[in-house]
Amino acid sequence: MALTERFRDIRKGLGRRTKRTINTNLFLAVSFSFTMMVLAGAGVLNPILGAIAHNPASLTVILNSARLIRFKG
Repeated sequence: MALTERFRDIRKGLGRRTKRTINTNLFLAVSFSFTMMVLAGAGVLNPILGAIAHNPASLTVILNSARLIRFKG
């Protein structure tokens, strides 16, 4: 009985953490893209540099998601 409850707790915790990570990644991606589009549209940032700067932003999202692998519950 205790083992079943433990699995249920782990599943709930992982679900909550996954949802929080998805929301964080979505916020990071949308805010970065919006900021770069505004800067490129205003002529402050060269669109090529904006595209180059997108790579570290994507890497940040990937690394943030990779933290779920270390989830212990």
